[in-house]
Amino acid sequence: MMMHPWYVMANVRDVVLMLTAIATVIAAFRGLSTWKQQLTGGAEHSLAKRILLLCFQYRDAIAYVRAPWMDGTEMRLSPDDDPSTMTEKDIHAKQIQNAYQARWEHVNKARSALYPELLEAEVLWGDTLNQLMKPLYQMQGNLFVAVQQQIQAQRDPHALDWQTDKDSTRMRETLYAGADPDQFAAELQAKLEGVASYLKTYLQQLQSWSLLNWIRRRFDRGKPRTSSGKSASDQADVG
Repeated sequence: MMMHPWYVMANVRDVVLMLTAIATVIAAFRGLSTWKQQLTGGAEHSLAKRILLLCFQYRDAIAYVRAPWMDGTEMRLSPDDDPSTMTEKDIHAKQIQNAYQARWEHVNKARSALYPELLEAEVLWGDTLNQLMKPLYQMQGNLFVAVQQQIQAQRDPHALDWQTDKDSTRMRETLYAGADPDQFAAELQAKLEGVASYLKTYLQQLQSWSLLNWIRRRFDRGKPRTSSGKSASDQADVG
């Protein structure tokens, strides 16, 4: 029994429509998956960029504390200081202390700004970044100790008599920038580069997704277009 040509064509049309619908669904799911991956990659890229910028600000704040010179605008007595009750040596020591306190505020500010960003990074990426930051914090602690020792020495010339020559040299190298070579700055930069190297994997991730998306769109140019003039996967990305 022969089928009427119109019946055959109707069946073929139904099959084509069914296959087209299936292809559209597959493309839609693929586009949705790509869209979600790009959103995640974009969020991680933004977080990594913010953390790296804050790390650079943290580095610069530490460098500011280590600047070997102090001008008159830094070395001021606070309103609570009463110079009439202080010796000249006490006044100078208090000026040094106030200057370092003002400088250290920049370190505290940078560290505080880093904290919530590092918490978010720990949620997304685990504890790796925290472990990379610990050596930086240790160097900050060493600098803080050197600053306190310097302030003590300004108040009491014998406060650091316990130091050996090696201890004194280490304190000066920690406290003051500008030595040649500046081992403290070089070590801090090396540890910071370890942090930067880790973060750059997330900075480059979005670029990789952008390249893959560009390749996919080039490939989709050869596919049938919908009534809107876009491929099915393009419509899925928009949706």
